[in-house]
Order: sequence, then C-alpha cells, then structure tokens
Amino acid sequence: MDEDKVKQLELSDELVNKYLIHDVYYSSKKIEINFTRLDGNADTITLPVLQYAHDTLQQLYTHVNGSMHPEQFTRLLHELDIKFPPIWDQIYVPAIASDNKSEESTDLSELEILSVSEALRKHSGRFGVRGTITSLSRLFKMISGFKGHCDNCDEFNEIVLPEPVSSIKAEDRKCTNPNCQKLIKNVDYNYCNAVNVELQDLEQFNDLERLPVFLFDKDTENIRVGENIIVKGQIRIDESSNIKARKLFPCFCAKSIQYDKNDKINLTKLDIDAINRFTNKHGSEIIGELASMFDQSIIGYEHVKTGLLLSAVNSNADNNNFNKRRERIHSLSIGGTGLAKSRILRSVTRLIPDSRYESGGRNSSGKSLTAIVSKEEENYVLRLGPIPLAKNALCAVNEFGRTDYEDQAHFLDVMEEGEFTINKHGINARIKATTTIIASANPINNSTWMDDEKINLNEIPALKPIIDRFDLIFVFRPRKNQDEIRDYAYRKSGFESNKIPDYSHYVIKHLEYAKRFNPIISDEAQQMLNEFFIKIMLQDNFNFGSNRILDTLFRLCKAFARLKLNMVVDGDDATDTIEFYNVVLQQYQRAVSIPFNPRDVTYNECLKILRENQIAITLEELLKQACYNNHYIERYLCFSSKSLRLQDNAKVKSVYAMLLNHTNVRRIQEKPVVLQWAM
Repeated sequence: MDEDKVKQLELSDELVNKYLIHDVYYSSKKIEINFTRLDGNADTITLPVLQYAHDTLQQLYTHVNGSMHPEQFTRLLHELDIKFPPIWDQIYVPAIASDNKSEESTDLSELEILSVSEALRKHSGRFGVRGTITSLSRLFKMISGFKGHCDNCDEFNEIVLPEPVSSIKAEDRKCTNPNCQKLIKNVDYNYCNAVNVELQDLEQFNDLERLPVFLFDKDTENIRVGENIIVKGQIRIDESSNIKARKLFPCFCAKSIQYDKNDKINLTKLDIDAINRFTNKHGSEIIGELASMFDQSIIGYEHVKTGLLLSAVNSNADNNNFNKRRERIHSLSIGGTGLAKSRILRSVTRLIPDSRYESGGRNSSGKSLTAIVSKEEENYVLRLGPIPLAKNALCAVNEFGRTDYEDQAHFLDVMEEGEFTINKHGINARIKATTTIIASANPINNSTWMDDEKINLNEIPALKPIIDRFDLIFVFRPRKNQDEIRDYAYRKSGFESNKIPDYSHYVIKHLEYAKRFNPIISDEAQQMLNEFFIKIMLQDNFNFGSNRILDTLFRLCKAFARLKLNMVVDGDDATDTIEFYNVVLQQYQRAVSIPFNPRDVTYNECLKILRENQIAITLEELLKQACYNNHYIERYLCFSSKSLRLQDNAKVKSVYAMLLNHTNVRRIQEKPVVLQWAM
C-alpha cells in the first residue's frame, strides 16, 4: 500500500486465526484488506475511502463476489463496523475546493450547529442546522448578481450578491460609483440553479416547525429526501413571503450540505462489554428476559412484546442483505378496545430512533402517510409522509382497520419492496421507504371475535394482499380466567404505590448493538425451517398466508439470532422460531363474523344472501334484497331516498369493496356488477 500515513488496524485473534483475515491497512485514500480465499489462495480487496464509514464498508458487498465464505465475510464486516466509525474523523479528509474558498470553508466548520426549532427562532446570522429533509421542490432559477453600464457616468457595474434572491428591487440597481448613484436601467442578470427543501427536527417531529432551505448549484444534485443532513450558511428573513398577510418568515441560504449518518445511539466499549455480559448471563433465555423488560407498565402480552422486539431488531436489516430481499418484519395487533394495543405500539417506537407513531382511519390517508405533491405559491413541492421518514426504523399505524381499502393499497409497495413511486404534476420520484410497519386494528365487528378460540381471516379489516404482507398477526383477547384477572388487578393496583421499573435505556442499547450483526443461516437450521414450512402448507383446509410464510420464517430466525448476538443461525434459533410461529398459527381457523356496525351488518347480510342462493346476482339487486330483509340496512343505505348504484352511493362502494375482498365472493361481470358465491 504505497501511500503516506498508512496505518494498520488492530484485528481480533479470532478474525486472524479462524477467519484468515490477515491484515487491514488504511489511509485517507483507501482501505486494503489481505485475506485467504475459499480456494486457499491469498487475495486483497481495496476500498476507496468515502465520506462515511458506513458507505465505505458497504462497498465490500460488491468487491467480495463469492471469494469469501459468508461466515468469513460477515465476521469481517461486523468487526470493521465496530472499529472504523470511532476513528473515521482521523481517516476521512474532505477535499479542498479549488476556487479560493478555503477561508470560507474554515469559517463554516466553526459554526454553531442548531436544531430546526432553534434556527426558526433566529432572525439572522451564520449557523449550521441539523434536520431531516421532508420536502423537495422542482429546480428553479434565482438571481446571483447582475451587470450593466450606467448611462449617466458610463461606468461598468458588476454586482455579486451575497446570497441569491428571487427578484431585485429598483433601488438596489443603483450605480456603484459614489459620485453617481443613478439607477442602472439596462442590466443583465446572472442566474444560479436553486432547489427549495424543508427541514424538520430529527426527534421532536413537529409538522408546524419547518425551516425552508435554499440549495444552490452543485448542492441541488442527487438530493436524498428523507435523509438527515447538516446545512451551513446564512439565516435571513424572507421578506417576499406572504406579503398580503404581512407575515415574515425565516429562511436559510445554504453554503454547504452534509448528509449526517452519525449513529443516533453511541455505544461505548463499556456499553458493548456490559451487553455481552448480560447476554452471556441469561444464555438461551435472553429474549424472554428482554421481553420482560419491555415496558413493565403493560401487564402480560409477552408473546407480542417478543414479536415487536423481533421487528425492531430487523428494522434496518434490508441494508445488509446480499440478495436485496426484504428482512423487515411487519406486524399487526388486532383485538377489542381497551387491551393496550396502542400503548404497546407507542412503547416499541421509543426503542428505535427515527420511528413514528401515527393515527390511521379518518385522521390520515394513504397519500398523507406516504407522500404528496402539493402546489405552494407557484411551485410544486414533493412532501414526504411519516412512512418514508421512518426509513430503517418503525412506523406504527394505530386504528389501521379504519383506513379505507383504497388507502391501504398505498402500503403494498412499501411493505414488500421498501420503496414506492409518485408521479404527479410533472414530478416523478422513486422514494426509498425501507420502513417496518407495525399496526393495530379492531376486528371487523369492532370489538369481539365470533369464536373464543379461533378467528377467521375475513374478520381482519384489511386487504388480503396487506394481510399476506404482515409477517406476524397478534390476536388480543380479554382475560376470562379468574386467576389471570386477579393477577392483573393486583399488579395494576401495585403501580399506585410502587414506581414502575424502566429498563428501556438498556433495551435501546441492546437493540442498537444487535442490529450490527448479520447472521447467516446454517444448513441445519435451513432444513428444519424448510420441513416446518412444508408441513404448514400440507395441512388440511389450510387458508392462512401464502408462500411468503417461508420468507417470514427466515426473517424471524435471523432476528432471534441477532437478539442473542449470534453470528450464525443454529438449530436452537430455528427451534425458537418454530415454537414462536406455532403460537401465531394456532389463532387461525375458519370462523364466521357477524358485524355490529351498519356497514358490517350490510356486508354480512349480503354474504348470507349470496351463500344461500348460490346464483349470480347484480350488486344493486343484492343490496335491495338486503334492505328488504333488514330495515337497519335500509336506513343505513338510505334506500327510500337514494340510489343503490355503485357510482351514486359512497356507502355502496364501501360494502362492495369488502365483498370483493371475501375469499368466496367472485365478480363474474363488471358492467353491471354481478356477484356469485364460489365454494
């Protein structure tokens, strides 16, 4: 390695002796890794040093190309991911611009870094601001200066503005000659490229506190919406904004932009040693111990807590996947009211930085949760919703079942592909959203299940493709056993006099450390999971899930291994996965739902008519029969005063969507809509 200031990274004995990684050298230009290949020959990998340690190490995925054993590669990446970030400031040296801006760069490096909330309360000054990019405008032009001859003194004037502006007032076009000061009538403007983004705070996410930031020229290229950044430049009052209302707002003119990939949670060597000791102490019981530490104010639901910890630890695993397959584990908690579903969602979002908690149903739409294009003044702006802003984290959606099926469709690409596209008003964007969705809902008849021991998929108020994308579905039921109720009552009343223990500080750090592991699945574990999947699919009258179950099993076993801090998924991890998923499977068998709200009563009555008649029938005639059979339905659909045609009645559209989502209902004609029961 022929470079100045070359240093050697100290490697663990295990990495050198067992995994045959001989040397790692680094400088400000590149990293060189010497190792023994699978075929026994010596080899070297050279990585160019990028701005961030994470981006630099991610290049390993494209450089290895099968030359390393997966376990050898995983162990190498794990050790480098621990050792390089703390010393990265000593390795990466930013390039110095060649246009005599070194003095300005030095000044910028010494600026005070503010939050968005703090910056909004400044009137002027040079600062740095840290925040998340939540919106992006189309490219436009701003005036960076002007030039022209003065007709009075014939002097040539060339003005470079300190910050680009949208317009220049007449009085600002005066001749620079102090003896003249006449207005320059004919000027040529100099322009620069500009883009307007909005920043919001990373932690205290307040939609009302958004800082407009202008980016110029080179900084307008390859803007990554949803990323955390640090911008440095000038705060000023935008006097052109909202002149009619006579309100003045601050804006920020950026001189530089830096994508901020620093870990939200800094783990020291003492932290890592403590996590390893705690894990070794509890051994195979570590996951149960973590679940018991999860928000002790919520009594019970240990299985649900375990599942949500599995979702949390896999929340950023898509970034470390060789085959670019989904590793995120989505979950749905469903049950009656008052069973702590919302509280448990709030609790788990506090464990992973950048996570969001949102209310579903009428409080939000599929577009507002993903992304919208809105017109603001004379410009169209792409504005991200909470789901892409929770990239590599969790987005909890409460009351998901109250969300219209049309809005639920916006979740499909996000949940499976981890990205979605938006194409509106000339803005076409592909938005990365590797976000883990954890949702809650009430059953379709609002609060109760038809059977105390089993449920039917038709009782879940979600599109079938959405249900299929939820890896874990947890059923909440009220306690009916006398001993369970007594235990709950006494433990709950004990909170009145005793302080509730809070172990979240440790759980947060354990999850952060566990996410650094990228375990590989052993042949033994793989065979066990494959056989388990085969038995599931061959069950009689099996009507739950699809081939995605196999992917779910592999995601779960990796999550179990991560929580145990294992580099390899072994037979014990596979056994834990099978036992855990068996509890989920026991909840699903056929059952019939009887809704209690008018929409669901209409839906059930239509199902009954289709099932009993076994003949094709138009949707309008089907609804008429339902109205004749039940006056409650007649009043709900306003049969006496309103048409039952699909295009004229919004309530009919809602019932129709639910019918099409039923497993046994087939549409055999579209115009007019004709439905039939299919066995």
